[in-house]
Amino acid sequence: MKLDSQLRCIRLAHQALETVTPIRQDCGELCGRACCKGDENTGMWLLPGEAELLQGQEGFSVRPCQDNGGYPLLVCQGSCDRKYRPFACRIYPFFPLATEREDGSLNIRVISDPRAAGCPLARHTLPGRPRDVTQSFRFRLAQAALALLEDPELRRYLLDTSRFLTEIIQLREKLGQ
Repeated sequence: MKLDSQLRCIRLAHQALETVTPIRQDCGELCGRACCKGDENTGMWLLPGEAELLQGQEGFSVRPCQDNGGYPLLVCQGSCDRKYRPFACRIYPFFPLATEREDGSLNIRVISDPRAAGCPLARHTLPGRPRDVTQSFRFRLAQAALALLEDPELRRYLLDTSRFLTEIIQLREKLGQ
């Protein structure tokens, strides 16, 4: 039952992002599709339950990972069927930063993911508000995050990752980077 809930939420998040991209051009042209060219230890972190959704698809493999709260890592083999891309690939180099308000409600902001500092698209956007990102992508990413927040484990994952990213951003600000 728990996995069914996660898979439903992940599918809704994937669908929200199916027809949008961060910018109006192919961002892979900016970097030679660097994010699709990792090695056996470089990849995209998966959401809780997402490995089960992607199992058996061609173009990538799922590996155990000590980071990412113990959730698996997806390693790309250079090309894949785009309809099976994991959430992280659909939103890279951005993240839906979820923060809790005092009244318990959540605020979602699309930010440049500080872990993607090498991406040319992330370098040309501000940490707090990506300026070149299309409005439709920001809206759809927020919708996708809201779908994920419906499941307790995915909610915890997004909030934990958001706190981690906030700490990275604050540390970089203190160091003047």
